[in-house]
Amino acid sequence: MKKIAKLCEELEFDFLPIKASHLLNIRNLKLKNSKFIHKAPFDKLLISQSICEKLTFCTKDIKLINYDSANIRIV
Repeated sequence: MKKIAKLCEELEFDFLPIKASHLLNIRNLKLKNSKFIHKAPFDKLLISQSICEKLTFCTKDIKLINYDSANIRIV
């Protein structure tokens, strides 16, 4: 974990704090296909943060493409 923190510092990454608005926005997340239920709470938080902060959320998790959000990019 120390290596990751050091690398983040070297790359000048900013840490995004969790705000109440991020948590409250989770309930507004919509799925494109209602048959698919995604239960990972941390993924939902990251998507919500990206929406609230107007950031792009890049992931390799193809399951997240089911969220109805323009902020998600599968890489």
